[in-house]
Amino acid sequence: MTTIHALTLALGVVGFPAFLLSKRKTSSQPQHSHNNNNWLEQLRLDRNPYQSLRFLAITTPPYKYNGIQVDSVYGVVMDYPVKNGTGTLASYITGECSLYMSNGSGIINGEKHESVRLSAIDLVELASRNMSSAIPTTRYPAATNEFVRFYILTTEGVRTSWFRVSDLNRHEEGHALFAEANKVIRAMQLTTVLN
Repeated sequence: MTTIHALTLALGVVGFPAFLLSKRKTSSQPQHSHNNNNWLEQLRLDRNPYQSLRFLAITTPPYKYNGIQVDSVYGVVMDYPVKNGTGTLASYITGECSLYMSNGSGIINGEKHESVRLSAIDLVELASRNMSSAIPTTRYPAATNEFVRFYILTTEGVRTSWFRVSDLNRHEEGHALFAEANKVIRAMQLTTVLN
């Protein structure tokens, strides 16, 4: 081993840990409440993917689904309240579907199971017949703990409608979509439990 290689190795072995330790705050340094005091936390690579996956689900372009007709519905995304967060169900005309939870958990590729794929297609077809209350939107806020929000993906753009959870039974359209979406979720849960 040459001298240069040995020096490089020594600097790497000693220098990198020393660099990391120098980044730690000492007890004599003031702590700022707006900073993350745990320097290792800043190095985490397993960030919660929920917001990114949810955004991708809503903004999936129609050309991904070859052969869909102009002015047609190709997907439904439902945000709904769950304990301590939000759940998002994404279903598409091909039967593709995934379930994302704001805590970072979820179920992807549900369409691999026939029962899930058929339920997802049924949801999209129902949405195409029941979107009279959906309005065009370019903003995608998540549901709150009081509301269920639907994003209906059409070749003409995204449409949205929302319903107060406590009032779902009074809204035929909202109740029908919510009930059909729950069939998809239930089918996904059953296939997960059975596998």
